[in-house]
Amino acid sequence: ERMTTQDVEAITPQTLINIRPVVAAIKEFFGTSQLSQFMDQNNPL
Repeated sequence: ERMTTQDVEAITPQTLINIRPVVAAIKEFFGTSQLSQFMDQNNPL
């Protein structure tokens, strides 16, 4: 829908994509993922 309202010559990814949901998903993954919590543990070796 946004592609039809934008000028084809001046179109950029920033004009097509709302970055806030992407940033929220990345923060949620790295903040609550079991893998990221595992990597935060100290290596006893």
